[in-house]
Amino acid sequence: MDFSPSAAGPIAFGRHAFDPWRGELRTAGARPVALGACAARVLQALIGAAGQVLTAAQLTERAWPGRAIHASNVRVQIAALRRALAGDRDLIGTVNGGGYVFKGNLACAAPPALVGRAALLDVVAARLAVTPIVTLTGPAGVGKSALAQGLAHHRRVAVDELHAADEATLVAALARALGLPGAASLPGLAALLPHAPLLLVLDNCDYQLDAVSRLAEALTRRRPALRILATSRQALRADGEAVVRIPPLASDDAVRLLLARAYGGTWPLAPAVLAAARDACCRLGGVPLALALAGASLRRVPAGQRLAALARLDGATLADPASQVVRHRDLRAAAAWGEALLPPSARQALAALAQLPAGFTLAQAAARLDDAGSADAVETLSTLAAHSLLLADTAEVPARYSLAWSIAILLSKLPSSYNIRANLIH
Repeated sequence: MDFSPSAAGPIAFGRHAFDPWRGELRTAGARPVALGACAARVLQALIGAAGQVLTAAQLTERAWPGRAIHASNVRVQIAALRRALAGDRDLIGTVNGGGYVFKGNLACAAPPALVGRAALLDVVAARLAVTPIVTLTGPAGVGKSALAQGLAHHRRVAVDELHAADEATLVAALARALGLPGAASLPGLAALLPHAPLLLVLDNCDYQLDAVSRLAEALTRRRPALRILATSRQALRADGEAVVRIPPLASDDAVRLLLARAYGGTWPLAPAVLAAARDACCRLGGVPLALALAGASLRRVPAGQRLAALARLDGATLADPASQVVRHRDLRAAAAWGEALLPPSARQALAALAQLPAGFTLAQAAARLDDAGSADAVETLSTLAAHSLLLADTAEVPARYSLAWSIAILLSKLPSSYNIRANLIH
């Protein structure tokens, strides 16, 4: 599981950008300045006040809640911030009576571009504006983590080994990731979180759904301005949770991503190349991880041979051994990582459903599972759907279903055309 803390990304004002969790002030044309934890907390408190004058006592309470900090320490940190701002030191104003105010015009730094995901980013951002917990769900490789990272626009701290974590372990890991050592309980962690609006990204929650659900509920109850964005193949089933299902990329966006990864910023637009790329994207199901792996493999092929290589792309053999995330090194690893979470009956059902053609009906699936000896076909299908392994295309009546493309890879079921369409849950 990865924790990604962010205050909606670095906060931009004028020629400066403040990264609250790295404690850095970045100024155009200059190297980043490490503010230190105390100065960073004071600046975050001033920015969070949105133009309101804060006394030294109010700043102390917001920057160090529950701690006895002398007012002179606030003056020291204000002086340090003004030195860091240099020619723009007046952005932090002093008000008669011992108050301070932040005068900058704020704007969040733009998140990195995500091919074909602009509208989806807007949907998720809108949900976060009104919902304390938003979970991005979808099958392996569909881009849940990338989308969350695009919204958070912040580095992640990996704690992937917490597969059997209890609540205390999760609290300790999150406290470390946030730079809040000493938080040994949920109430203690909540007390140390800032009162200002804050986005926490809890990435890859599949192995700790219950613990993460309890943690998310507890933190958002204690900090109403807090927003939690989780990624998982299943919903957390937390109170106040909204679920957004992430679909594969549309055809044109998939082609753009594949060609950008294969050829860099520019690529030959010959009709034969575009046609081969479109066919390859259809075979790869529009799955961003598959497209990224395919593009990386094509870059290793001499330019004159890439057209032929496009026609031979086989998702089952795509890999990137250099990837720092084990489950993203190849498609089989991505699929197997989630398949291991299934009960034995659901794993057997996957093998049975792999015998059906892509685009089967619910009745066909139930009949196949009955033939395979499944005790409760409907319950099994519900389990597979909850794990984002069975996808529905409701554009047709009756709805048609297919296995997630990555699971088809795991089961060595790779038809010549396996195009997946999934629906956003609104």
